[in-house]
Amino acid sequence: MKKTSKILTFIITFVLIVAFSLVVCKVNAQEVENSVTNEEGKTEENEPQDNKVEGIFDTEYKYEVYKSSEDKNSYLPFFRFVNERVIFDSKITNMGVTFANKSIEVLEEMKNSQIMFSSDSIRINAPFERGILIANGNITINSNVSQNLLLISTGVITIEENAVVNGDIFVIGNGVEIKGTVKGSILGVLDSCSITGHIDRDLRISTKTLNIATNENISGNIYVETFNNIDISNLYPNAVVKVQEVKETSPFSWNNIFSMITTALILTLVYILITKKSNGKLYEMIVNKLKSNSVFAVLSGTIILLAILPIMFLLLLLSFMGLSVITIPLMIVYIAFVVIVGILDVFIVGSLMYKYIKNKYLKQDGITTDIIGSFVVYFVLSILSIVPYVGGYITLVLLIAANGIVFTSIFKKEKNK
Repeated sequence: MKKTSKILTFIITFVLIVAFSLVVCKVNAQEVENSVTNEEGKTEENEPQDNKVEGIFDTEYKYEVYKSSEDKNSYLPFFRFVNERVIFDSKITNMGVTFANKSIEVLEEMKNSQIMFSSDSIRINAPFERGILIANGNITINSNVSQNLLLISTGVITIEENAVVNGDIFVIGNGVEIKGTVKGSILGVLDSCSITGHIDRDLRISTKTLNIATNENISGNIYVETFNNIDISNLYPNAVVKVQEVKETSPFSWNNIFSMITTALILTLVYILITKKSNGKLYEMIVNKLKSNSVFAVLSGTIILLAILPIMFLLLLLSFMGLSVITIPLMIVYIAFVVIVGILDVFIVGSLMYKYIKNKYLKQDGITTDIIGSFVVYFVLSILSIVPYVGGYITLVLLIAANGIVFTSIFKKEKNK
């Protein structure tokens, strides 16, 4: 299941980024042949120049094998979308983003920051400066790397014997094999780790299995989180190995029930205070907005929640392209919105549910009715969210509804009666 989830995440991200690039990048589909006449009246073809690139970035789509040596020379940041293999067989000095349906192989030096996505494997066989490599297969580093690497793989990440990485390596994958030299630290989450090479600084990972050849393979600190029994005390007495305990507790234990009762009481108090302060007009306004914009509320709530991964990746990508002044504040606002609404989802949805029930079915009014009614709604929603099998779906519905309610309340106007 974990592997399938990683693959699906990779595919979804890949498709959304491609779609985005199709919208924002205007590509020159054909090479324009310009000619100049020399002093003798002869016609000569111009060499490809950067002024022939149309659009914000140097973007190109290939349905056959892509070789950088056969491409035009450009100093612009580039996007390459390739349906086959990608081979970088000429020196690259500008930053770029590469998507390949098959493998990516680097045979000549690549400078600057590089982001690579492959539905197969990625192999670095030449000097490389820094980058983010994501593959639905193996990632192999067999060269010198100047700075940090972020490696995400559904296969095995291998640092070969001849490889030297002069920065840190951040890894997410099924397995990591360190045969070469890492001047920085190894940090990440993986299923297995094997070290026969050398790490100059720290090893800080979460893993199921760990094999270290000798007590000279790691010069820095070792911190390992695991659910299995990993014992490396004979090689590294100072290593910290934290074995996580799996505790099976009933969702309906007394501690959980008491916590939900306390939370429901607090939410009830907040509801009463807001109602009194606004004379009930705040909730009436929100209900009226939702009645006239129900479809918008559902769609906006769904998009806000389910598009977290591609939106965050897109903002990170634009930050990487030098737009951090705009994207970082947007990222902070987006994260804050999702987190705060997620924390208050029961309160947001429960308050409007009680308001609707009260207006439609309850004839009595007063503070006692509000206290009892709102408390029951909050407590029932909390109980339903932990019911086995269906609790996850109910939580998802609450999150979507809460995001839609808040977004609609902020950006939609109340229609005049």
